[in-house]
Amino acid sequence: MSRDIEEEAAMVVARLGRRPVDALEAAVALEAWGGVEAPRSLALGPAIVDATRGRSQLWRKPLLPRGQDHAVEDRPDYTQVIGAVAILLAIMWWIAALPTFRGESMGSLALEAMPTGLGVQWFLQSRYLAGENSMGRLRALDVPSIILIMMAVGVAWMVGGDVGGLAAALVVVWSTGTILVVRGWGLAAAGLFVAAGVAGALGTPTPVNVVVVVDLTVVAALFAVLTAPRTTRPPGAWGTVGIATSVGILMGLLVAVGMSPGAVDVVASSSPVVALVILGAMWGSFHLNKLWVVTLSSPIDQRSEVPGHSLRARMAVVIRGAIVRVLGVGVASLPIGLVLAWSDYGVEALVPLTAFVLAMLVVVLGSLVAGFGGGLRAAGSLVAGCLVAVGMRAFGLDASEAGLALAGGSMASLVVLIRPVKKMIDDPGMSVATLL
Repeated sequence: MSRDIEEEAAMVVARLGRRPVDALEAAVALEAWGGVEAPRSLALGPAIVDATRGRSQLWRKPLLPRGQDHAVEDRPDYTQVIGAVAILLAIMWWIAALPTFRGESMGSLALEAMPTGLGVQWFLQSRYLAGENSMGRLRALDVPSIILIMMAVGVAWMVGGDVGGLAAALVVVWSTGTILVVRGWGLAAAGLFVAAGVAGALGTPTPVNVVVVVDLTVVAALFAVLTAPRTTRPPGAWGTVGIATSVGILMGLLVAVGMSPGAVDVVASSSPVVALVILGAMWGSFHLNKLWVVTLSSPIDQRSEVPGHSLRARMAVVIRGAIVRVLGVGVASLPIGLVLAWSDYGVEALVPLTAFVLAMLVVVLGSLVAGFGGGLRAAGSLVAGCLVAVGMRAFGLDASEAGLALAGGSMASLVVLIRPVKKMIDDPGMSVATLL
């Protein structure tokens, strides 16, 4: 029996709390909770019933025997991890090195582009780039996606001397960068951004620099897609993709609306700290990939013969570890930020830098909840955070302390996220279903 069928069967059983009565019930559960298109779910229904026959206690057994964690295919690809870190640092260097344009720094333009950029990244990840041979899905793009990408590239071509066009170009850069990282070409792409940063530091006009970078990254991304192995696996369902895209947009929006001009200046003056904080968030996110191994190698029954080895306990350890990584790196970075910003801002730099750390924790936990089928809950927490941040700025509560609105909005989002994160740990069966 193929591993795909075993996984789909495990998800259906975990969701229903029992084996499906017939193929139709299995197909309905697979479509409703697994995001599988109706024709494919109907075709898989009989195979799922066969897989679960005589295995009504499937959700109380480890899906992999202990000691076989190495057999899990979905562990982090460290080529992608290294490429993601390299391209992140290179893009930050490139943005910092570019001269201001019409009074606008590239850092502030990057902030304006963040909601759209993260939205496009989450769209690509949820629709095409998740799972094995994900690049192959982009080789068979459907018409709506082709139109969306053509529109994005067309906006970049219109950069010229327009500030809004430069922000749009940064969206394209982030999107194509995601494709290059997934393809395993992150290190090579990082070299391009480093070279572009050097050119910017030497005085190359910002519009020319950005247009050249956009052109080269788009061509590289197209080449990466066209040379990827083909796959017959369908893309993500539009409903799931829509929720994921909304979560990405809201994450960027929380940072964008929470950062007053003063806070942007503080963060821009401490760009090495920003890089460290983002790396800490990436470290926490990659640590959460262990949930896949933990889920497949742990008994899902909450009653374990070995204390601390139930799925609930092991999931809690992984999630706590991710939070510690994000906050640990962030707190350790704050003294460096104070040193860098002290001459201009003094101790007041502490608030916006701390707010940025909290925002990154929101991104990590929001991504976790969304990845476990809680996209609407994650979106709700981000909407709450955005409303609090906007309200604080509207009433001038951040006038005396730059970054206070972002801190307040991030705390509001974290408070809302506590319940779904706790529910994930308290209901291991549901967690297995949504993860598979």
